[in-house]
Amino acid sequence: MKVGDKVKMIRDSESDKDLTIGKYYECLDISDNGIDIIDDVGNINFLFKNQYDAISDAVSDAHYNNTNGSLYLFANQHELNAWEFDCIKRLVRCRKKGQFKEDLEKTIRVIELYLKEMEL
Repeated sequence: MKVGDKVKMIRDSESDKDLTIGKYYECLDISDNGIDIIDDVGNINFLFKNQYDAISDAVSDAHYNNTNGSLYLFANQHELNAWEFDCIKRLVRCRKKGQFKEDLEKTIRVIELYLKEMEL
């Protein structure tokens, strides 16, 4: 397994409330005891080896190309919140997925939701 590979969450614990069992997460860092991933709300989490299955290229669509670093790492380094990350992710991948118009329309909806929820 290497950084950038996908892992599938198979077991949770009390502290992993922002992770979804069965969901694929990108490996950000590897140690002897486990890996770091970004959870569903954008926080870095450590997973022990018994909490995930290494998938390695099982989810290898072209729009997941991380040869220049992952979008998750970029978002973490720039302290983006969930709305900002989602918009950037959709913009970066829209031409690669073959759903250009649909992805841009989804981005507009996310921006509208962001504006509405930030007005509270």
